[in-house]
Amino acid sequence: MTDAAALPLFHAGAFERSGEGPRLLGTRCHACGQLFHPRVSVCFDCLAGDVEMVALDGSGTLECFTTVHMAAERIAPPYTVGYVRLPQGLRIFAPIGGPADSLAVGMPMRLAEFTLGGERPALAYCFVPDQAGREP
Repeated sequence: MTDAAALPLFHAGAFERSGEGPRLLGTRCHACGQLFHPRVSVCFDCLAGDVEMVALDGSGTLECFTTVHMAAERIAPPYTVGYVRLPQGLRIFAPIGGPADSLAVGMPMRLAEFTLGGERPALAYCFVPDQAGREP
């Protein structure tokens, strides 16, 4: 079994490890304020080059999801993917952890780490249901 702390990041610059867990990284344009994930070097909206790296919120709301039954290079089927909307308005497409039958559109989600398999394991991010974020 591989120690997750020793694994390289699957997509360096898209997220990072922190003391509180994984953190998504994005870009904010100084000219128009638009946010992007993953990071960009030029704003896709106004084409300004004055952008800064920002940490994005690690929680959001599940907008839609589906179960995939076709193998991916480093993920065995079946697996779930979906869109999570962050409080900043960005929609993030990512793997979704947890049993698909326990998911529901509109439920709170939080960012988590998971290990991609294969010959060269790597650390990636996914979203999982945020039990603490559930409304009573």
